[in-house]
Amino acid sequence: MYIGEQARLVSKAVDLLRKKIKVDYYFISAGFGLVKEFELLPPYDCSFQNKTNEERSKLYQDLAIEESLHNSLHEKYDLIYLALSKDYLDSLGDLSILSDFGEEIILFQNYGKDFQRNFFFFDQNNLIKNNYSQYVFQEKIGGYLRLKGSILLNFALDKVNNSCSIKEVSFIEWWKKKKNEIKKLKENRRTFECYSDEILE
Repeated sequence: MYIGEQARLVSKAVDLLRKKIKVDYYFISAGFGLVKEFELLPPYDCSFQNKTNEERSKLYQDLAIEESLHNSLHEKYDLIYLALSKDYLDSLGDLSILSDFGEEIILFQNYGKDFQRNFFFFDQNNLIKNNYSQYVFQEKIGGYLRLKGSILLNFALDKVNNSCSIKEVSFIEWWKKKKNEIKKLKENRRTFECYSDEILE
């Protein structure tokens, strides 16, 4: 059912991460609610998009997505990665419950509330504007259709290909390191362009 570019990249990241750690993987379905990774579904045509707020709220309730999320949380996770658009993130209801179950919770939509200390919001617009990603990331970051999947895949590639344990470096520590690499790359490029201007003059 889920064969889009983002789902493909997230699935690849999950497969890689499972070489090092246990991973639980769920989908949010507008037809069936919270769906486990290997749950079989019949073909369906339903989405949270192009609906009024009232229609979406009723659908969230009918599918009992928030309740299913609460029932699925049984242990503490090092990372909860929510590769969800706004309509699908809203279907989870009050996200504050996740703060008790995740060391780091990654979102790509502004939650619109005061974040607990372990919630981290990634601004997609700023990420897409970065033109240096090909020099810092193994997998191209790309645009909106692949961004959330490609970031998780890059994290997985670095963790699996490096000798350090995944527990030794958190997602946020990994991301800070990548941002520093991008910053240095920009500074080096500016320096190079300055010298080129002098030579041309």
